[in-house]
Amino acid sequence: MSRHEPLAGRVFGIETEYGIHATDATGHTIDPGIAARELFQPIVEEFGAANIFHHNGSRLYIDVGDHPEWATAECSTLTQLLAIDQAGDRILADLAARLRQRPDSCITGGKLAILKNNIDARGNSYGCHENYLVSRETVLKQLSATLTPLLLTRQLICGAGMLDSSAIPLGRPQPTSSSWLVSQRADHVWESVSSATTRSRPIINTRDEPHCDGGRWRRLHVIVGDSNISEISTVLKVGIMILALELIEHDLAPHGMLYHGPVNLLGDIARDPTGSTVLTFDDGTQLTALEVQQQWCQAASSWLNNRPDPADQQAPTNAELTQVVSWWQSIITALEHHKPETVSHLVDWIAKRTLLAAYRRRWDIAPDAYDPRLNQLDFAYHDIASTPTIGSMLTRSSALATVIDEATIQAAIHTAPATTRATIRAELLDHARANDIALQADWSLLRTNYPTSTTVSLPDPLATSSGEAAALIAAWQQHESHS
Repeated sequence: MSRHEPLAGRVFGIETEYGIHATDATGHTIDPGIAARELFQPIVEEFGAANIFHHNGSRLYIDVGDHPEWATAECSTLTQLLAIDQAGDRILADLAARLRQRPDSCITGGKLAILKNNIDARGNSYGCHENYLVSRETVLKQLSATLTPLLLTRQLICGAGMLDSSAIPLGRPQPTSSSWLVSQRADHVWESVSSATTRSRPIINTRDEPHCDGGRWRRLHVIVGDSNISEISTVLKVGIMILALELIEHDLAPHGMLYHGPVNLLGDIARDPTGSTVLTFDDGTQLTALEVQQQWCQAASSWLNNRPDPADQQAPTNAELTQVVSWWQSIITALEHHKPETVSHLVDWIAKRTLLAAYRRRWDIAPDAYDPRLNQLDFAYHDIASTPTIGSMLTRSSALATVIDEATIQAAIHTAPATTRATIRAELLDHARANDIALQADWSLLRTNYPTSTTVSLPDPLATSSGEAAALIAAWQQHESHS
């Protein structure tokens, strides 16, 4: 029996921190803070601040370390999430294009890259954080023992990949060789659970910030994953976690796979793209990283045979999750048979490694030899502001598969998910902005002093209507009609 009632619906989202690399006309590197502030100038002009909720209910701001951050609106289907995630890329790419066109900008005559990756050239790491609604009864440390082996090994399925020579801390000598890592975050996560996010990065962050009714739910905050260019990798990253949570809630997770062992296995797994690294579980059982993924994939496949399709799309549909399991199994099988190239169109780390291998041959660079041009290409793969992007070129040549079309992404720039409270937040904010009404917004609260001091509370992430919100809009309209 499950320890608590499984959730009938679930919201989830992704927080993406982007890297900025800018140079002036002389080739000198521009301070990222200066570049970020100039990049966000159109946001300040349109919204009156650099820390805002966008038209689709997502949050856009400059985070610690001068990283632009896009925190997606609450989503309840994988299609919604992917569209909103990609919308963030398009918004930042548009800001970059506008900055390039300004004749007096800090990058005039220079270059600007907006990197959807997780590490800079000096080895500084920044995150891609995943958020999942779970029951308040969930004990994160117990959940961690079950999820840790899945998350240690998930990088094989959806890691972004990198050359280890692409991130060299100051003071370290220039490398003479270059080897491959499946994940960019693997060397920067040191604990299974912790309340920290920077100094002692964990797989699961336990800081209790539910952004909803904390008596009913909590927010599971996963910070071990990579940012993805591949749409399929993004869907797999989140879809696998949703399936895992459902399996745990229904007591259907693989048995005998509790793990309290060392988290530094992340780095070992990242350096072994065959998935042969061995994990030793609490009961002494040993499985390879790939076998761990296979166990979870099989459990998910069995679960989908009986899973009820959620009503009103307030959780991922069976069709979405069936596709996740199909891709998941295809990748496991390809790695098992040592044929990763057969799924390079699905997985970032394989697609990028294939691209770099092609340029090694073109430039006559020996295998594993260091060459700065390869490091530049490694970073360029993640530049979402170049014209065209490498991702778009790979998509056009079918080297990367897609899930949604450009029209869906463009619509998501202006439209909040209709199945979550994001639609309420977006409606209130758009009405306030159109009528020059001051409205303070957070994930679960909105406050205004017009026409009187009013607070709209949104404690249920799956609510799509609010009496408080409707009353406030009616009050605004009535006051405006008498003005």
